[in-house]
Amino acid sequence: MRKINKEEKKQLYKYHLKQYGDKQIAKDLTNNYWYGVIDNYISDCPGYVGKMIFAVYGDSCFYELIVVRDGKLEHEDTELNRIKEED
Repeated sequence: MRKINKEEKKQLYKYHLKQYGDKQIAKDLTNNYWYGVIDNYISDCPGYVGKMIFAVYGDSCFYELIVVRDGKLEHEDTELNRIKEED
């Protein structure tokens, strides 16, 4: 895992701006929190191959997994959340 680079930081800003619609919130989220990048993640099943960004927003219980699909950042919901939504 590595730190985000300048290009990824720009992508994260756009990602947060799209989520929240507020430039200051997007800037704060991009600049003031922790991000780790896995460049070549390969899962078992169901399959995902590609870049993942792990974000931690303050306390350890506030985290997000972001995957890169076709050059775009997308929120990846956890399997636990998917199961809860089905109940």
